Amino acid sequence: MGKFIICFLLCSMFFCYVNCIEPPIDEYDCFLNFITKINFLSIFPKTNSTLYDFCTGYIKCDEVNGKIKDISIKNIIPSGYNNQSILPTDLACLPNLNKLYLENLNISKQLVFYQFPQKMGQVTYNYGDYECSSIDQKLPEIPFFYFYCKFISGTTLKMSYISKQTFFELGDSFVHFENDVVATHNISMVSFTAYSLNFADFSNFQGLGFFKMTFNQDFIISSIQNYSTIKSNSIQIEHNIDIPYPFYIPINNSTQRLSVYARFEKPSSMIDLSSLVYSDLSLSGVGDKFNLNGEIPIIPPPGCNFIIMHGGFTSFQSNFSIALPSYSGKNTMFSMINNNLIGTIDESWCNGIKIPTCFTCYFSDPAVYTSFSGNQFTNYNQSIGCPEFAPRFELMDISTKTFRVTGINIGFTPMNWLLNSVYFPYNSQAISTGYEYVVSYLFSIIPNPKYFGILFVYPAPPQTIYFPLGDQFPNPTGIKITSNQLLITGELFSSYMGYSNQSVQFEETSTNCTIKDGNFFNITCEFVPSSISTLTYPTIIKIKNDNLTRRVIVNPLIGQLNQIPCPNSCDDISNSICDLNQGICISCVDDCGIFGECNFQTKTCDCDSNHQGPNCSIPFIQCPTGLNSLICSSVDYKMCNNQTGVCTCSPNQQGQDCSLPFKQCPVGLDSLICSGGNNNCNNQTGICYCDSKFTNDDCSKPNQYISSVSPSNTNGGEASFFGWFGDIHSNPSLLIGNQQCQPITYNSSIEIRCIAPPGNGVYDITFNQNYIMYQLRNGYSYLEIFRNCPNNCTNSNQGNCNTSNGECNCINNYYSFDCSLKRNNNTGGNNGGNPSIDPSTGGTNITDNQVNFQIYFINLFEIDFNGNIVNQYSLQSNWTLNKTKDSQENNIYKLTQIIQQSCEIVTLIEEISTSKQYSFAGSTFTLDAGSIKLTISISNYIYKSSLNTLQLQLISSVDNENEESDCNIKQVSTNETNTSSFKYIKISKDNRVLQGRFINQILSDGRPTYLSTDIKSDGNSVIATLNLPHFVNQSIIDPDFSVLLENDFKSECDTKNSREWLIPVAVVIPVLSVCFIVVIIYIIYRKQFIEKPLKIKLAALGN
Repeated sequence: MGKFIICFLLCSMFFCYVNCIEPPIDEYDCFLNFITKINFLSIFPKTNSTLYDFCTGYIKCDEVNGKIKDISIKNIIPSGYNNQSILPTDLACLPNLNKLYLENLNISKQLVFYQFPQKMGQVTYNYGDYECSSIDQKLPEIPFFYFYCKFISGTTLKMSYISKQTFFELGDSFVHFENDVVATHNISMVSFTAYSLNFADFSNFQGLGFFKMTFNQDFIISSIQNYSTIKSNSIQIEHNIDIPYPFYIPINNSTQRLSVYARFEKPSSMIDLSSLVYSDLSLSGVGDKFNLNGEIPIIPPPGCNFIIMHGGFTSFQSNFSIALPSYSGKNTMFSMINNNLIGTIDESWCNGIKIPTCFTCYFSDPAVYTSFSGNQFTNYNQSIGCPEFAPRFELMDISTKTFRVTGINIGFTPMNWLLNSVYFPYNSQAISTGYEYVVSYLFSIIPNPKYFGILFVYPAPPQTIYFPLGDQFPNPTGIKITSNQLLITGELFSSYMGYSNQSVQFEETSTNCTIKDGNFFNITCEFVPSSISTLTYPTIIKIKNDNLTRRVIVNPLIGQLNQIPCPNSCDDISNSICDLNQGICISCVDDCGIFGECNFQTKTCDCDSNHQGPNCSIPFIQCPTGLNSLICSSVDYKMCNNQTGVCTCSPNQQGQDCSLPFKQCPVGLDSLICSGGNNNCNNQTGICYCDSKFTNDDCSKPNQYISSVSPSNTNGGEASFFGWFGDIHSNPSLLIGNQQCQPITYNSSIEIRCIAPPGNGVYDITFNQNYIMYQLRNGYSYLEIFRNCPNNCTNSNQGNCNTSNGECNCINNYYSFDCSLKRNNNTGGNNGGNPSIDPSTGGTNITDNQVNFQIYFINLFEIDFNGNIVNQYSLQSNWTLNKTKDSQENNIYKLTQIIQQSCEIVTLIEEISTSKQYSFAGSTFTLDAGSIKLTISISNYIYKSSLNTLQLQLISSVDNENEESDCNIKQVSTNETNTSSFKYIKISKDNRVLQGRFINQILSDGRPTYLSTDIKSDGNSVIATLNLPHFVNQSIIDPDFSVLLENDFKSECDTKNSREWLIPVAVVIPVLSVCFIVVIIYIIYRKQFIEKPLKIKLAALGN
């Protein structure tokens, strides 16, 4: 006997020597000093006469280096603790500490607010019977913070103090919460649990997965409104049930699961919760007043797990479908104790499970059985068994041994689930009562690293069920083959629980073996004997559990027992499987990596479709032609690199499969670049495609044009020509008419300067360089030093000529551009009719009595170098009208049309209410009151050639409904007047005059240049052609118009005659840039010779 004791002691010492873990010496001494200070040393065993085993159930140490990671100390010794205060200095010498749990100890305030230098994961401070200080400052940045103290009730806790916590719990004292955080600052918290006196404003709390508040009799009822600010997946509220509260549940629809323990006031009507989105709703302790005539006063949300308890209900009502209701939602638990209900519990209360297994499975537990007492249910029978019971434990955190528990009929009491048949849960949380829980076995031991067992005390009889620790491959250790069955032994099989799709298959023939029976350690499956008759050794059996697959090699002879285990099931050897017939690991010669799978029969790698080679590390990319061949489409080279998928082409071919021809362009090698700008080479044809700025075979020569000119005066001098000329200037020359502009003093890609000879008038411009000629017709107009006025202002008694700008200054009550008309009793000057704009056609109609003026656009033409039309756009539709006002409240009308997808034509019509000076394109002139100014622009026009220009065609007509006896009736007459600055047109009809002024300047790409205008009259029509130079971005013209009365106009006649006149006036406007084209005509004399405000004249334009 003595020898046995000595042997036992020696074995124990040897076992501890091999398995005991000791902290490093500095941490050992630190913890020894701390535990000695509080007089708790006696709870730790000794490893020898001098050393203590600190790495026990209370303390968790690193399994490799022994560093102390978790400390859990609870004072349960009645007289052992010496009440010493625990300070930060006691634990600061443990640099690897991650979790700290202290209960019923004297914990200092300094420790509570101490920021550990290391990243601390979790602290629990439970003061028990010891006093504490309130939380009056920001807590340290520790994600899991649990605080329990009985002595701080009534204090205020500000939300900013807990803003760094992810999980926060406050218990044992009821405090007042105050949200002092800025409303725009969000607080991220996963779980919030607290004893409280009020609902605080939680609107800036984000990501709350779980929220729980417990209130006592001092709850501040006015804070109920803040309940609506809580946004959490799961909310639990507990009230003191001595006080009834209003039913405030409907004000919050921001949760999925809600549990409320409270006594509620009697409702005045049915409470409809059917519009809420709860998945779980539990109401308990509702009180005997919470009913309507004995009925449940709630219409619950559809599809909701609904619980209501302690209500004293006497019957069910229509909102629960039938007298003893069939409930459409998924229920968790329904307590019916002492409610005087009758009938049978319908199976719908258990979500379709055989009635009433969710309850009767636990009728062997008196607490469940008695919950249904006091009623008259016909199926209230304690002998009902539990045919369906299938719990499932899923590992969440191995360090705390925390599991998620779900399944079928798992019950309501986690304390009945014993780990390894010994350990009760350290704590548990009901996520969905009866359906989902989170349990932790903090101080328990799990001996097997791959699985564990849970003893379920209920349903009776107790039974142990095994579960894997995380994802574990099924592990067969023995397979016996009978005539039609496989008998498999091992561990980590799961199909018997019904939670995974487990299958068994003969891999070579893909023959499935149908599972008939099994448990965690055994599988019995059946197969068709003829399906494996051709199999020989070695044969692979594949056992698959969802996405986890284990293969083993067996001898398929009938009666053969394959049960020789391999070392560690071959898990230590990559790409290997166990041969259970010989007990050896079989693997491929090469490591197949992540792109291949070992063929254990051939011991070679089977690669996926994108890889090749012995170890599947070489990429495989199919060439465009052939399968795994080396053939491409080239007639000269037929080589395919199937590692890159690229064909090697001959010098005359190209493309992925070498099927396209290759011809070298004039510039570059195998590129697609030609000379100049963004020019492209088609290397299948060898031809360069030039952009609009370049020409020639290789796009090397600029495709030159002139967009604007800054001319000299009649004495000659330096003139500037703007446009595009490129960077190559070979033999440049420039002619104004037939005279050389020389010498050329400056040239660049956008400007040419030269000395113009003396001259006057308008001339063509001819520019030569790089053996390319460009001509701009009527492009050069000499600037006159003294400018003449139209008709010399008629005579000196009617007006004076301003030679600086070529305008007449009329005197003696004369007016018009040449002072030819005089205001008298019959002619009040500018007059207005009833103007309107038709946005669909872009036409303008101005009507006064029987006279109607019409002006509208017909076409926009693109003209080539030879004067031919190469593009034509109809402008008789698709206009849009927009009306605005300027700073003086004058109306401005904008007509817009889009052509070529991006070319915008815009006309702005502006009324002139008072005479003013106006400048445009370097010229200054006067706009009389009552006239209309037009600004016409064309933007982003795309030409077919840089030599082309634009023309705009405008038609004007007059309808006259005067009777033939009208004394004002006169035939149509037209007049054209030219000066050095302006071109005037005058159209007279029935003593009414429409005059238009065209300034001989435009803005072409932002620069002023000469505008030539041709007027042609042939009887009843006037055609005006405005010729603009080529532009790139925008071209703007700026004419103005007015309607006048002639001197012999009469307001009354003795007789009336009726006639109709039609006067077409075509104005062709060629535009080289961004063109704004506008309908222009305004002002017609007014009835009864009384001049009205100009705003009335144009008011109708907005219609």
